[in-house]
Amino acid sequence: MSKSQKLYQIQKYAEKGYYLAIEVKGATKNSQHWVALDSVNNNTILMHDPSVGNETNMWNKYDWAKTSQFIYFRANK
Repeated sequence: MSKSQKLYQIQKYAEKGYYLAIEVKGATKNSQHWVALDSVNNNTILMHDPSVGNETNMWNKYDWAKTSQFIYFRANK
């Protein structure tokens, strides 16, 4: 998928009220890493990732091409 297609899919689920965990493969050599979606603002995906300090822009920190999957869920009250 292209960068814009990936952004569209992530945004679509976020707008429906789902929580997302997004894989950012290759965060470290020979490994994978997951981050929690905070929000999508225009073309920027904001994340929660305690391993990177104050960085919140997912595709500034991680290569968009290595975003290969995400999981989504909804919490019930």
